[in-house]
Amino acid sequence: MNTTYVTVMDFILNLPPDSRAIEAVQCLLEDEILQQLAFMTANFKVLKQAITQLVERQLLTESVGIVRKVQDSITVQPFKTKLQSVLEKNSGFLKLAQMADVLSGV
Repeated sequence: MNTTYVTVMDFILNLPPDSRAIEAVQCLLEDEILQQLAFMTANFKVLKQAITQLVERQLLTESVGIVRKVQDSITVQPFKTKLQSVLEKNSGFLKLAQMADVLSGV
């Protein structure tokens, strides 16, 4: 987890709950936000890695392979369906994927 976030969270959680605003923020930090961050970390770590790899110049076959790895790695709905839908509608990606398949002999 981001160290800045943890520092700010610790600060807010240690404030005396002497106003409704502080209480509300403390409740959010204790429950909802931590759960959402844990969910995103567990399920979308592959996206960070893929974006980092795709920013670098790669061979076409490697780039398409990275995108396909992301497709296989994301299993949570509705994100899996949305990614599939976006890629299917992207005719440019479909053509690149076909070219990559030809180049790799698939």
